[in-house]
Amino acid sequence: MNKRLILLLTVVILAPAALLSQDSDFRIPTPIRARSGEPAVEFTTTSNASKVGVPFVTGYKFTVKDPVVLNTLGAVLESSSLKPIFGALPASLQVSLWDESEKLLASATVSARDPLEGHFNYHAVREVRLEPGVTYTIASLVPAGSSVLSDVPGVTTGSAVVYGGGLSVASKALLIPTADSIGRKTYFGASFTYLRSTPVGDPPRANPIRVSSALPKESEK
Repeated sequence: MNKRLILLLTVVILAPAALLSQDSDFRIPTPIRARSGEPAVEFTTTSNASKVGVPFVTGYKFTVKDPVVLNTLGAVLESSSLKPIFGALPASLQVSLWDESEKLLASATVSARDPLEGHFNYHAVREVRLEPGVTYTIASLVPAGSSVLSDVPGVTTGSAVVYGGGLSVASKALLIPTADSIGRKTYFGASFTYLRSTPVGDPPRANPIRVSSALPKESEK
């Protein structure tokens, strides 16, 4: 057996799997962590967690005092320290954001695998610029049998956010709520974080590692 064949067999046996094919992608299967942003809302206490018998969309309207860039969507999930007396918080929630013309600006499914900050898990999304003078609505779809926080007394808002009141509507699909059909005034399934000043673009991503053939070309031998 000649030396070249022995070298070839040694490389094939010892090489990692990613080296055996050209341009292989290696991606880290962990949630993307967005650049640190300021939470739109938080709370210190809760007085009620209502279990819904049918699917409900719950959320709130808000405005911003200054131009900001939304970089995550958030949700209160079972991974939170909150434990409702009745039912259980959802394992994941679909969250969406609209402007006052009901144009969808951002949407994501937030899960308990997403980073937990305070009471909310946050999922990185494509950044969206929010402007003063525009009324926005953020809401989540709460599945039947799950609990949703309501009548929350200890609400705090981010320095650029003005809370505009709770919204709710019974629905099997996530749509923009325009009134409060439940009538509990404050609902916290959904939230977001924002940045004060940054270029609008894609959220941080784990760059794939490009690996070329581990074997030298004939001309390089």
